[in-house]
Amino acid sequence: MQTILKILLVLAFGVSGCVATLDDEPHTEAPYDDEQIAIGSAQQELAASSFHGWSSIGSSGLSNDPPAVVTRGTNIDLYARGLDNQLHYNYWSTRTGWLGWSALGGVFTSKPAATAMGTAGIAVAGRGLDSRIYINVRLSKTTSTGSPQAGTWDAIPGLEFNSAPAVAYYGQKLWVFAISTDGQLWVSQNAVTVSSAGLITYDKLNWTAWAVIPGQTFNSDPAAVATGGRLLVVGRPLDRKFWQSTSTGSTWTSWSQIPSGNTTFTSAPALSTDAPYGQAHVFGREASGGYRVASNSGSSWSSFSLISSIAGGTAPSVVALGPSDIYLFTTQASEQIYWNHGY
Repeated sequence: MQTILKILLVLAFGVSGCVATLDDEPHTEAPYDDEQIAIGSAQQELAASSFHGWSSIGSSGLSNDPPAVVTRGTNIDLYARGLDNQLHYNYWSTRTGWLGWSALGGVFTSKPAATAMGTAGIAVAGRGLDSRIYINVRLSKTTSTGSPQAGTWDAIPGLEFNSAPAVAYYGQKLWVFAISTDGQLWVSQNAVTVSSAGLITYDKLNWTAWAVIPGQTFNSDPAAVATGGRLLVVGRPLDRKFWQSTSTGSTWTSWSQIPSGNTTFTSAPALSTDAPYGQAHVFGREASGGYRVASNSGSSWSSFSLISSIAGGTAPSVVALGPSDIYLFTTQASEQIYWNHGY
């Protein structure tokens, strides 16, 4: 029986960029492994027929950057950079719908990135005015508005970057990825322990030195996700294809291209996973304005399928609740965020 997939798509328009330089702090090279690691367990291809049209969330005062989206249970948390360069937050549940936007502070020059840490909290990151990456670890205990309790914005020490960050939670660690001015992809990690009672132990001073994942250079923001018992990171080099590397926490595989035939992408990649089922999906926008997706079967990627298009959108943002619940978002030039639901 064919599994029905629901997808909610939110895409944001435009990526803010600035020139950054590396500082003089010593750095190391990430462990590197030529073995290709398979992802996922059972392939499910997404189809355009699953989608049922775009709807506006309702937003004003936001930038054209793509938002970041995560889930808490069956709820959706949406983060976007405002025209005031602060991080702004919106929350959706089946009970309340979209609750409305509120400011969370910070001053950023990039789109945000976010990841859920189980049910205990959410980590949100962005690039600051000094081109360093800042991160905020938020507890899942919510305020009266449904928002997770905010932590503080803390810089990850070391390098300066030219891209927005990507962030993932894997092996009881936060993993942060970013691209330097020379196009190399770097990673730093920090232990974040979540107890059985849901309490988070996190030391903001305990970030590892930035380490490069060698072998490829990129000209887009990276994407990262924990899927199928390992980390997956994807970037777009000058060939405008998507390239991947994976890790189980110690070494990284050689960079390999995700096959896309003649299709090239004008956007950064977006990743989702049907955790804990291990199915991974990668999304991108092509020059015609259409959005395409490929899925991983455990040993290979499917071909990229055209799923939807919208005028004026750019890089997608995506999150999955499970094999039948995938959500995707977009922002147009009008600074309105739209979503498209597939099922």
